[in-house]
Amino acid sequence: SEIAAVPLVANGMVVAHTADGKLVGVNAATGEKTWVFHRSGPSLRLRGAAQPVVDGEYLYSGLDAGKLVKLNVATGRSQWETPISWPSGRNELDRVVDIDSRPVITGKRIYTVSYQGQMAAVGKKKGAVEWSIPFSSHQGLAFDGTVLYAADARGNVVAVDSANGHELWRQNALHGRRLSAPTIAGGYLAVADFEGYVHWLSPADGSLVARIRAVKSAVQAPLVTSGNRVIVYGSEGQLASVSAP
Repeated sequence: SEIAAVPLVANGMVVAHTADGKLVGVNAATGEKTWVFHRSGPSLRLRGAAQPVVDGEYLYSGLDAGKLVKLNVATGRSQWETPISWPSGRNELDRVVDIDSRPVITGKRIYTVSYQGQMAAVGKKKGAVEWSIPFSSHQGLAFDGTVLYAADARGNVVAVDSANGHELWRQNALHGRRLSAPTIAGGYLAVADFEGYVHWLSPADGSLVARIRAVKSAVQAPLVTSGNRVIVYGSEGQLASVSAP
Protein backbone atom coordinates (compact mmCIF):
# COMPACT_ATOMS: atom_id res chain seq x y z
CA SER A 1 0.00 0.00 0.00
CA GLU A 2 1.03 3.60 -0.48
CA ILE A 3 2.78 5.21 2.49
CA ALA A 4 0.82 8.42 2.84
CA ALA A 5 2.65 10.22 5.67
CA VAL A 6 6.24 10.87 6.73
CA PRO A 7 7.33 7.79 8.74
CA LEU A 8 8.12 8.12 12.44
CA VAL A 9 11.59 7.06 13.62
CA ALA A 10 11.83 6.41 17.38
CA ASN A 11 13.15 3.90 19.90
CA GLY A 12 14.84 1.79 17.25
CA MET A 13 11.67 1.52 15.16
CA VAL A 14 10.40 3.02 11.93
CA VAL A 15 6.62 3.37 11.92
CA ALA A 16 4.78 3.99 8.65
CA HIS A 17 1.11 4.93 8.24
CA THR A 18 -0.29 3.59 4.98
CA ALA A 19 -3.15 4.95 2.89
CA ASP A 20 -5.31 1.91 3.66
CA GLY A 21 -5.18 2.60 7.40
CA LYS A 22 -2.36 0.37 8.65
CA LEU A 23 0.37 1.41 11.10
CA VAL A 24 3.42 -0.76 10.46
CA GLY A 25 6.41 -1.05 12.81
CA VAL A 26 9.77 -1.98 11.25
CA ASN A 27 13.00 -2.66 13.14
CA ALA A 28 15.32 0.20 12.14
CA ALA A 29 18.48 -1.92 12.39
CA THR A 30 17.36 -5.03 10.52
CA GLY A 31 14.43 -3.88 8.36
CA GLU A 32 12.29 -6.67 9.82
CA LYS A 33 8.55 -5.97 10.03
CA THR A 34 7.83 -6.30 13.74
CA TRP A 35 4.15 -5.46 14.06
CA VAL A 36 1.08 -4.25 12.15
CA PHE A 37 -1.84 -2.35 13.68
CA HIS A 38 -4.99 -2.14 11.57
CA ARG A 39 -8.61 -1.16 12.08
CA SER A 40 -11.09 -1.47 9.25
CA GLY A 41 -12.05 1.93 7.95
CA PRO A 42 -14.90 3.39 5.90
CA SER A 43 -15.24 2.68 2.19
CA LEU A 44 -14.68 6.36 1.41
CA ARG A 45 -11.83 8.24 3.05
CA LEU A 46 -9.54 11.19 2.44
CA ARG A 47 -6.43 10.48 0.41
CA GLY A 48 -3.71 10.62 3.01
CA ALA A 49 -2.86 9.54 6.54
CA ALA A 50 -1.86 11.15 9.81
CA GLN A 51 1.82 11.30 10.70
CA PRO A 52 2.30 9.64 14.11
CA VAL A 53 4.02 11.44 17.00
CA VAL A 54 6.02 9.83 19.80
CA ASP A 55 6.24 10.52 23.52
CA GLY A 56 8.51 8.19 25.46
CA GLU A 57 7.64 4.58 24.67
CA TYR A 58 4.29 5.41 23.07
CA LEU A 59 3.10 6.81 19.77
CA TYR A 60 -0.12 8.65 19.00
CA SER A 61 -1.83 8.79 15.63
CA GLY A 62 -5.10 9.78 14.04
CA LEU A 63 -7.02 7.18 12.05
CA ASP A 64 -9.74 7.02 9.44
CA ALA A 65 -13.28 7.33 10.82
CA GLY A 66 -12.22 10.00 13.33
CA LYS A 67 -10.29 7.99 15.94
CA LEU A 68 -7.11 8.76 17.87
CA VAL A 69 -4.96 5.82 19.01
CA LYS A 70 -2.10 5.29 21.47
CA LEU A 71 0.28 2.40 20.73
CA ASN A 72 3.41 0.99 22.30
CA VAL A 73 6.18 1.80 19.79
CA ALA A 74 8.05 -1.46 20.35
CA THR A 75 5.12 -3.86 20.18
CA GLY A 76 2.29 -2.03 18.40
CA ARG A 77 -0.03 -2.94 21.25
CA SER A 78 -2.97 -0.57 21.64
CA GLN A 79 -3.19 1.31 24.95
CA TRP A 80 -6.43 3.08 24.06
CA GLU A 81 -8.52 4.12 21.06
CA THR A 82 -10.66 7.23 21.39
CA PRO A 83 -13.36 8.41 18.95
CA ILE A 84 -12.91 12.14 18.29
CA SER A 85 -15.66 12.48 15.68
CA TRP A 86 -18.59 10.31 14.60
CA PRO A 87 -19.73 9.87 10.99
CA SER A 88 -23.12 11.40 10.22
CA GLY A 89 -25.01 12.41 7.10
CA ARG A 90 -27.07 11.00 4.27
CA ASN A 91 -24.24 9.83 2.02
CA GLU A 92 -20.69 8.49 2.21
CA LEU A 93 -19.14 11.88 1.46
CA ASP A 94 -20.96 13.52 4.36
CA ARG A 95 -19.76 10.75 6.68
CA VAL A 96 -16.03 11.26 6.06
CA VAL A 97 -14.48 12.30 9.41
CA ASP A 98 -10.86 11.20 8.95
CA ILE A 99 -7.98 12.50 11.05
CA ASP A 100 -5.21 13.07 8.51
CA SER A 101 -3.06 15.57 10.40
CA ARG A 102 -0.22 15.16 12.87
CA PRO A 103 -1.39 15.43 16.51
CA VAL A 104 0.08 18.09 18.78
CA ILE A 105 1.49 16.64 22.00
CA THR A 106 2.03 18.51 25.30
CA GLY A 107 2.66 17.57 28.93
CA LYS A 108 -0.57 15.71 29.71
CA ARG A 109 -2.62 16.27 26.57
CA ILE A 110 -2.82 15.59 22.86
CA TYR A 111 -4.63 17.96 20.52
CA THR A 112 -6.08 16.80 17.24
CA VAL A 113 -8.59 17.82 14.59
CA SER A 114 -10.67 15.87 12.09
CA TYR A 115 -12.28 16.62 8.76
CA GLN A 116 -16.03 17.38 9.12
CA GLY A 117 -15.76 16.61 12.81
CA GLN A 118 -14.14 18.02 15.93
CA MET A 119 -11.07 19.71 17.33
CA ALA A 120 -10.33 18.06 20.67
CA ALA A 121 -8.04 17.85 23.68
CA VAL A 122 -7.39 14.30 24.86
CA GLY A 123 -5.69 13.12 28.04
CA LYS A 124 -2.55 11.12 27.24
CA LYS A 125 -2.89 8.60 30.05
CA LYS A 126 -6.40 7.23 29.53
CA GLY A 127 -7.51 8.81 26.26
CA ALA A 128 -10.41 10.75 27.77
CA VAL A 129 -11.70 13.69 25.71
CA GLU A 130 -11.33 16.77 27.93
CA TRP A 131 -12.97 19.21 25.53
CA SER A 132 -14.08 19.27 21.91
CA ILE A 133 -15.56 21.82 19.51
CA PRO A 134 -17.06 21.43 16.03
CA PHE A 135 -14.33 21.93 13.44
CA SER A 136 -13.36 20.66 9.99
CA SER A 137 -9.75 20.41 8.89
CA HIS A 138 -7.42 17.79 7.46
CA GLN A 139 -4.39 20.09 7.55
CA GLY A 140 -3.45 20.18 11.22
CA LEU A 141 -2.67 22.53 14.07
CA ALA A 142 -0.02 24.98 15.22
CA PHE A 143 0.59 25.49 18.94
CA ASP A 144 2.49 28.20 20.81
CA GLY A 145 2.23 26.63 24.27
CA THR A 146 -1.08 28.34 25.09
CA VAL A 147 -3.09 28.84 21.91
CA LEU A 148 -3.98 26.43 19.08
CA TYR A 149 -4.16 27.79 15.53
CA ALA A 150 -5.90 26.06 12.63
CA ALA A 151 -7.22 26.72 9.13
CA ASP A 152 -10.59 25.11 8.55
CA ALA A 153 -11.78 23.43 5.36
CA ARG A 154 -13.35 26.69 4.14
CA GLY A 155 -10.19 28.74 4.54
CA ASN A 156 -10.93 30.50 7.81
CA VAL A 157 -8.05 30.81 10.29
CA VAL A 158 -9.02 30.34 13.93
CA ALA A 159 -7.26 30.70 17.30
CA VAL A 160 -8.50 28.50 20.17
CA ASP A 161 -7.63 28.54 23.87
CA SER A 162 -5.93 25.19 24.50
CA ALA A 163 -7.18 25.10 28.09
CA ASN A 164 -10.89 25.00 27.29
CA GLY A 165 -11.51 25.15 23.53
CA HIS A 166 -12.89 28.70 23.54
CA GLU A 167 -12.45 30.53 20.25
CA LEU A 168 -10.27 33.63 20.69
CA TRP A 169 -10.47 35.06 17.18
CA ARG A 170 -11.40 34.15 13.61
CA GLN A 171 -9.99 35.55 10.36
CA ASN A 172 -12.37 35.10 7.42
CA ALA A 173 -10.49 37.15 4.78
CA LEU A 174 -8.82 34.03 3.31
CA HIS A 175 -12.08 32.14 2.80
CA GLY A 176 -11.90 29.71 -0.11
CA ARG A 177 -8.12 29.84 -0.56
CA ARG A 178 -7.51 26.16 0.40
CA LEU A 179 -5.06 26.98 3.13
CA SER A 180 -2.21 24.89 4.46
CA ALA A 181 -1.84 24.17 8.14
CA PRO A 182 -0.51 27.26 9.91
CA THR A 183 2.96 27.52 11.40
CA ILE A 184 4.65 30.05 13.69
CA ALA A 185 7.77 31.88 12.53
CA GLY A 186 9.37 35.15 13.55
CA GLY A 187 6.55 35.97 15.97
CA TYR A 188 3.88 35.67 13.26
CA LEU A 189 1.44 33.03 12.03
CA ALA A 190 1.98 31.88 8.44
CA VAL A 191 -0.39 30.03 6.10
CA ALA A 192 0.00 29.27 2.39
CA ASP A 193 -2.69 28.83 -0.26
CA PHE A 194 -3.61 27.21 -3.59
CA GLU A 195 -1.95 29.99 -5.62
CA GLY A 196 1.38 29.84 -3.79
CA TYR A 197 0.90 32.90 -1.59
CA VAL A 198 2.16 32.96 1.99
CA HIS A 199 -0.06 35.05 4.28
CA TRP A 200 1.30 36.41 7.57
CA LEU A 201 -1.13 37.00 10.46
CA SER A 202 -0.80 38.47 13.93
CA PRO A 203 -1.19 35.72 16.56
CA ALA A 204 -2.74 38.29 18.90
CA ASP A 205 -5.88 39.07 16.88
CA GLY A 206 -5.58 37.35 13.49
CA SER A 207 -5.13 40.57 11.54
CA LEU A 208 -3.38 40.23 8.19
CA VAL A 209 0.14 41.68 8.33
CA ALA A 210 1.62 40.83 4.92
CA ARG A 211 1.53 38.42 2.01
CA ILE A 212 3.90 37.37 -0.73
CA ARG A 213 3.68 34.96 -3.63
CA ALA A 214 6.40 32.45 -2.83
CA VAL A 215 5.77 29.92 -5.63
CA LYS A 216 3.58 29.87 -8.74
CA SER A 217 1.52 26.83 -7.85
CA ALA A 218 -0.50 25.36 -5.01
CA VAL A 219 1.42 24.65 -1.82
CA GLN A 220 1.46 20.86 -1.54
CA ALA A 221 3.38 20.17 1.65
CA PRO A 222 3.15 21.58 5.18
CA LEU A 223 5.12 24.74 5.80
CA VAL A 224 8.46 24.09 7.51
CA THR A 225 9.70 26.67 10.02
CA SER A 226 13.37 27.64 9.98
CA GLY A 227 14.05 30.44 12.48
CA ASN A 228 12.14 33.47 11.23
CA ARG A 229 11.50 31.87 7.83
CA VAL A 230 9.13 29.32 6.35
CA ILE A 231 10.03 26.84 3.60
CA VAL A 232 7.33 26.44 0.93
CA TYR A 233 6.99 23.65 -1.65
CA GLY A 234 4.68 24.05 -4.65
CA SER A 235 2.88 21.43 -6.72
CA GLU A 236 5.04 22.26 -9.78
CA GLY A 237 8.30 21.54 -7.95
CA GLN A 238 9.30 24.99 -6.74
CA LEU A 239 10.93 25.37 -3.34
CA ALA A 240 11.10 28.78 -1.67
CA SER A 241 12.27 30.30 1.60
CA VAL A 242 10.21 33.25 2.85
CA SER A 243 11.18 35.62 5.69
CA ALA A 244 8.71 36.86 8.29
CA PRO A 245 7.74 40.55 7.78
